Amino acid sequence: MSRPSHIRSVFLAAVIGLVSAPLLGAVHATTARAAQYSATLAGKCCDGETIEAGATEKEYFVLTNTGTETWGAVGIPSINLGTDKPRGRTSTYFQAPDWPIVGGTARPSVGVAHEVPSNASYKFAFDVKAPVITAPKEYIEHFGLLAEAAPPIWIDQEAGLGPDLYLHFKVVPAQPPSIVIGLSASTVVQGGSFSVNAAASDGVSVNHAVIEFAGQQASSGPTRNAEITADEQTTWNANATFTTSGVESGPRTVIATAYDDAGLSTTVTATVNVQSPPPPPQAVAPVRMGYAWSTAPRNSRAMRLKKVVITGTQKGERVYVACHFCHGVRQLGPTVARGGEVAFRPRHLIVTRRSKLIVYVVQPGLYGRYRVYGIKLRASSAIPRQQGCLTPGVTTHAPCPR
Repeated sequence: MSRPSHIRSVFLAAVIGLVSAPLLGAVHATTARAAQYSATLAGKCCDGETIEAGATEKEYFVLTNTGTETWGAVGIPSINLGTDKPRGRTSTYFQAPDWPIVGGTARPSVGVAHEVPSNASYKFAFDVKAPVITAPKEYIEHFGLLAEAAPPIWIDQEAGLGPDLYLHFKVVPAQPPSIVIGLSASTVVQGGSFSVNAAASDGVSVNHAVIEFAGQQASSGPTRNAEITADEQTTWNANATFTTSGVESGPRTVIATAYDDAGLSTTVTATVNVQSPPPPPQAVAPVRMGYAWSTAPRNSRAMRLKKVVITGTQKGERVYVACHFCHGVRQLGPTVARGGEVAFRPRHLIVTRRSKLIVYVVQPGLYGRYRVYGIKLRASSAIPRQQGCLTPGVTTHAPCPR
């Protein structure tokens, strides 16, 4: 006997209620989990960049916590960055050697350095290492955020709980950089300094450069800054100053090396000639000048100079005497000293109180370099014979030391 239709309706409603109860519970759990872990993308670096084959670069995603759980709080699973599409896979092309291994799978970034509450953001920074290729090729690498529970709780992109995290890369074959250097001076006296200008360039990125000289080193440091988007530097210029104090004389080498992100390098050299300093100036002994005269006729204030003797010279020195405001002969010599004395005997040399005698002593082998001694005659010097000593830069004579 068949049941009435209203009894069948009540029975079916009861059965549906019994079956749907656990399903509603599952939906409620999924919603709670969704509220617990979710995130949005606030920024990233460096999408669309060109990387040399084999180079390691720094990248990052800035993610905002839009869930109820505080990332990094005690008792909360570690919030990690993993590879996606497919989820948790090994990155065939861009896995860097420093990626941590979690549960047998490499993660680009593990954990947070501090607590990240709801509506706060955190930068997940990580390295990627480009594959070695022989021709340019483009790649898209996908990532995802997860709570590292058992099993892992992925912040699902398809469910609208998390953003689509990806980076687009163009990988090109690696080429070594180039570098040229210039020196401010090719010859430097010991104790002096010189500067070096270095200019490096690379088709993709100059990582850093180093300049070395005699144990001294100047380095640019890495040019790459992961805090800045699209900051790759294809050129690098710098000046470095080096000292030659303590450096032996002779040709010395300046070395400059440029490095790129793939670890390739180019080295160039230049030579600077380090010279010994000139010897310190030696004390100059006074030159003794003796002269004798007789009163010239017709003028009681004029005298005829009869003899000039220069002593204290060295063999090979070239000596001559110039007479200013004189009558007759106005220059005595030049003559080459054969020893410690040079004597001149002028025939017609008239001097007055205005006359001034200048003695030039030229050192052998040093053209145009000489010591100058001067004496100005005075009326009181008008005695039958007078002798005086001169020192460099002094215009009057003094009694000679005995």
